Amino acid sequence: VQDSIEVLCNEIKTKQLRKDLEDTAERILLYSNNNDPFGGFNFLRERGISLTSDYQVNEDLPLADCADVLEEEYRLAEDNKGILGIPWPWAKLNEVTMGIQRGHLIYVRAQAKTGKTTEMIAACIHAYKYFNARVLVYSMEMNNTAINKLGCCFYAGIDYDLCVKGKLNPADKKKYFDTLRML
Repeated sequence: VQDSIEVLCNEIKTKQLRKDLEDTAERILLYSNNNDPFGGFNFLRERGISLTSDYQVNEDLPLADCADVLEEEYRLAEDNKGILGIPWPWAKLNEVTMGIQRGHLIYVRAQAKTGKTTEMIAACIHAYKYFNARVLVYSMEMNNTAINKLGCCFYAGIDYDLCVKGKLNPADKKKYFDTLRML
């Protein structure tokens, strides 16, 4: 065998992932054919979490080669009060997660209409406005116009409900339109 262990392991992992994806697709199709699309969706959501855990791409770093990386990470945490990534707008979440860190996949789950999208848009605007981070919002509950309007309101620091109803005071209306032009 001429390939390295790493190449061979990657081939095996790729073949297994392909099989797992095909099996997942078949199971979802069964749910759909049995007139249970929500069961299929729930299966897909749970399976997605499992596959993400099983096949996440990591940047392996041998212990012998990581002294500089670990020292830099320590200094970063020390300089930023324990935050290793972009801070959340909420102190308690920063304590638990140490910020929004590169390579982390974040799932936010709760019942419908509990504010998940609103809070995540707030976090995205915070990351964009104060840390120049690129952000992406995907919602199954809000359309693009509503997402953009809410994001603009967070950016401008104005009340979303008043904006939607066209009842902003003159100063907030000016902030809203100025923010729209700036963004």
